Amino acid sequence: MPHVIHPTVIENVIDQTALHQALNFVIPRFFSRLAQAVGIVSAGLLLGGSPAFASHPDVDWGGLNLSSQQSQQINQVEAQWKVTAGQIIPQIKQDKSELLRLLNSPNGDQRRIMELQGRINSNKSRLHNAAMQSYLKKKEYLSPDQQQQLQRMIGPAFH
Repeated sequence: MPHVIHPTVIENVIDQTALHQALNFVIPRFFSRLAQAVGIVSAGLLLGGSPAFASHPDVDWGGLNLSSQQSQQINQVEAQWKVTAGQIIPQIKQDKSELLRLLNSPNGDQRRIMELQGRINSNKSRLHNAAMQSYLKKKEYLSPDQQQQLQRMIGPAFH
């Protein structure tokens, strides 16, 4: 007698597969684009790289002809960013690892999966908000001409 698979089992497998694909394909690429647009962190940082500060690759802060005071202020903002990212990113990585383990488990606790997904989303949101705050703070230290130069450097990231 052939073995019959109940439709809800198939739906659960499809749902878990879709969620797994979203976590590993769609979501990282979305956050990578967002990180490029903000011009604060590299995609590698958000996707599990080192929790060290990484400037947008197209921003040449030295090319903005910063004064020594501006350089010092921007370096302080970067140092604050390193601390914030260094606190949030390890938790995201730990939660993502546990989430993937549960998704790949035949008996994954759905309540725990949703709890982890919520915490990952919340922490990523906190990280992105901190990145934006860092960017805006840096921008405050620039003259209007330097801000225009900065916009030209990162402008292509918004397309």
